[in-house]
Amino acid sequence: MEFISPSTEENPKVYLIILTFNAKELALQCLQSVSRVTTPNLTVMVVDNASSDGTYEALVEANFNIRLIRNQENLGFAGGNNVGIRVALREGADYIVLLNQDTVVDPAFIDALVAQAESNRRAGFVCSKIYFLDQPNILWFAGATFNAITGRSRHIGHGEVDTGQYDHVGEIARPCACSVLITRELLDQVGVMEEKYFLYCEEIEWMLRAQKKGFVAVMAPKSKVWHKVSPSMGGERSGNIIYYVTRNLIDCLDRHHPVRFLFASGLRTLLVLAVIFLSLFTMKISKTTGLRNLARGYVDYKKGRFGMKNL
Repeated sequence: MEFISPSTEENPKVYLIILTFNAKELALQCLQSVSRVTTPNLTVMVVDNASSDGTYEALVEANFNIRLIRNQENLGFAGGNNVGIRVALREGADYIVLLNQDTVVDPAFIDALVAQAESNRRAGFVCSKIYFLDQPNILWFAGATFNAITGRSRHIGHGEVDTGQYDHVGEIARPCACSVLITRELLDQVGVMEEKYFLYCEEIEWMLRAQKKGFVAVMAPKSKVWHKVSPSMGGERSGNIIYYVTRNLIDCLDRHHPVRFLFASGLRTLLVLAVIFLSLFTMKISKTTGLRNLARGYVDYKKGRFGMKNL
C-alpha cells in the first residue's frame, strides 16, 4: 500500500497531499490521473478526513501506490491537510503540493511547480493554472486579486478561454489551495494552515502570515489542473460557503490588517459584509438562506466560535 520513491541528491523530495472526504468516485478519478505523474522522488499521500461513504475502503481496494492516512474525525480542510503536511516535514520533504480531491492533473504539473519554485527563492507558494473539469479549455484560476480592506478577491481569467493570455510568470496576490506547492522554507518559518477556520480563507490567512516573512505567491502557467468546483459543500445552495467566508474572512482581516481609527473597524466590517452579500446574486442560493448564514457567521465571529459549523 505504501510507496516512497528512493531519495536522490539530484531531485528534491516532493510530497503530494490529497485530502479526501465523502467523494469516492472523485478521489479515484483524481488518483488515476495522479498515477501518470512523472515527477521523480515523489511520495503521494492521501489523507481521508473520516469519510462515511466508503471512500477509505475504496482507496484501499484500488491499491494505488500511495501513502494512506485515515483521520478519526473530520478536521476540516486545514486540519486534514496539516496532518499530511506534518508527516511530510518529519520525513524531510523539500516541497509539499496540496491537491483537491475533485481534480484531474497533467502528468507534468508537479514538475512545472517545482521548476518555478527553484527559479524564485522568494516564492513560498507556487500555483497551477486551473481549468473547469467539464469545460477543459475554460479557465477557473490563473492568479488572483485580493483587497485587504474589503476582503474582496477574484480569480484572474475566470471563465475565459485559454489562448495563452496568462502564460507569463508573475507574482499573484494570493494562492489557491486547490493545487499549490508550498516550500519547506515557508513551512519552517511561517507554520501550517490555521485550523480553527475549518473551511475557507485558510490560504488567505496563510499568505498574509507569509508576506510578513518576505514570501510571495507566484504562478506556474505550465502546471495544469482541471477542477470540478465545490462538490464537497453540497453545491452552492446550502449556504455553508457564506457562513464560513463571513466568519473567517472578518477574523483574518482583523488579525492581519486591523484598522484602529475611531469607528473604522465597524465600518470595515460593514464593507466586508456588503461584499459577501453582493456575492449572493452570483450564487445558486436563496437570498434568505444566504442572509441567514451571513448573519450567523458574523455572530459566531463575534462570539469566538470557530471550527466546524454547528447544525
